[in-house]
Amino acid sequence: MQRSLVGSEMCIRDSSGTAVHRLHVRDLMYIEVSGHRCTYHTCDHLVEARNSLSRLSEELAPYHFMMCNSCYLVNPHYIRSIKGHTVTVGPDELTISQPKKKAFMLQFNEWISRGGA
Repeated sequence: MQRSLVGSEMCIRDSSGTAVHRLHVRDLMYIEVSGHRCTYHTCDHLVEARNSLSRLSEELAPYHFMMCNSCYLVNPHYIRSIKGHTVTVGPDELTISQPKKKAFMLQFNEWISRGGA
């Protein structure tokens, strides 16, 4: 998979290798990772590609993406609610794992205290 992050835009070659997608980071609600298979959840569609969570986490850190579970990187701009061990991101409910909950909540509260930007 070829991928590049330029400014706030990602170019991703999908897992079939037949298409390249341009995604704006601001449109990414969250990324779901299973092994090296990633599903990029945007406001209006899904893109599947190969990548690792550690690489994505590093690349998206400047945009305040947060790990709520060992398989989800969440864009805090799309968090609608947090209740117990569930975070609602856009229309989807994601599980916050017990080991990640404290760090996730700290990151989210710091992001809010900085004005959510």
